[in-house]
Amino acid sequence: MGSTLVEQSGKVINHKDAPILASVLDAGVEYLITWDTKHFHQKAVRDYVPFKIMTPGEFLDDFRRSFSEE
Repeated sequence: MGSTLVEQSGKVINHKDAPILASVLDAGVEYLITWDTKHFHQKAVRDYVPFKIMTPGEFLDDFRRSFSEE
């Protein structure tokens, strides 16, 4: 992961959270599950990332829903 990704992430999120966001982007995940949604739930961040950002409870609800739809 290069500093460029951290710099780019810093344009849409608080600078303290930019390395976390950059790491998650670099990992290519489908979800970021965190209790710290204060900065991650901002529209600019949601528009920037290709994955869902959820609390653990939201993830469990989504996971359960996916099984009930099958």
